[in-house]
Amino acid sequence: MEQDKVHTHEMALKAMFSLSWGVKEDKEEALKWVRKSADQGDVDSQIFLGNSLKDGGGDYSEAVNWFRKAADQGYADGQYHLALSYEDGEGVQKDDSEAVKWFRKAADQGHATSQYNLGWMLLVGCGVQKDEEEAVKWLRKAAEQGQSDAQSDLYELGLGGFQKTS
Repeated sequence: MEQDKVHTHEMALKAMFSLSWGVKEDKEEALKWVRKSADQGDVDSQIFLGNSLKDGGGDYSEAVNWFRKAADQGYADGQYHLALSYEDGEGVQKDDSEAVKWFRKAADQGHATSQYNLGWMLLVGCGVQKDEEEAVKWLRKAAEQGQSDAQSDLYELGLGGFQKTS
């Protein structure tokens, strides 16, 4: 049983490679293997499938279901994509406070872009009470990880020692 699961994950990775790198493609076959791996709980496959559904066919609500499965397993990238869905209202009703909740979960795990997004939501009071001190803390954490938007924004705001990046 475990060997079958490993084989399925290997096939999903091969499928992702073929979709990403332009080798002889069979998107239906590739997505079949990705879906099988996602169904078995592989978080990378769940994120890949969610993004494929969202970007390829515009099936936002099914994409959100896959992001939620990864997020519920504690996977920071799943939490980030779920937060974006709530922030943009794609596949779910727009809910900035729910976006903040999921950005915070991913940010707590060190997800730099979630730290940046959480920082800005705190800075402007979007979905959360405005808290400039907490906002700067998260923007700095993101900047320290090399998140270029955070570095540029801290520089522009006169709040960091980061040089503007282009």
